[in-house]
Amino acid sequence: MTDAPQIAPPRAGKLRAIYDITSERMIITYRYDQFLVFGCLVVWLVPWTIATVLLTYRAFENFDEYVVGAVLLWASWLLVASASASALLGRDVLTVDSATIRYEKWVLVRWYWRIIPTHQFLGARATTRLADSDTGRREDCLELRGPGKPIKLFFGLPAQELNWLERMLSRFATSDGESNSE
Repeated sequence: MTDAPQIAPPRAGKLRAIYDITSERMIITYRYDQFLVFGCLVVWLVPWTIATVLLTYRAFENFDEYVVGAVLLWASWLLVASASASALLGRDVLTVDSATIRYEKWVLVRWYWRIIPTHQFLGARATTRLADSDTGRREDCLELRGPGKPIKLFFGLPAQELNWLERMLSRFATSDGESNSE
């Protein structure tokens, strides 16, 4: 991989992700920090927790009647609690070096990861995904292409920063003679 100044195109104004670029590697970290979503989920989760604990108490008293309801409430509670943790603590980390492009999704622990060898990297593009099918609202993201299903990441970054990042990754792909960039 060449030196960072040769890889990076001009910056796209103020950046929301954290970029650690050296001559050996590039690490991009984007924290979700969705405080409004977190707040709404916590407001909903507090009475839900109370109802779940009360129904669990009832299930211990009368097992046959309340156990299915208690199990369903605990399952939904875990789902909402994990969504709350993701909204507040979630982050995407993309590490690019001369051998691999590694994507990791973190929510307290590493939730998901995928590795693309640089010689199999086909390119990156700024794109959108359907965020809400009822309203048709779309959300900007970055798509990495390699073998298998494309990786979509960095949801919520501004389009200008995603376009800058796309150019930056494309330059990396073409600066390495082994790349299969389109």
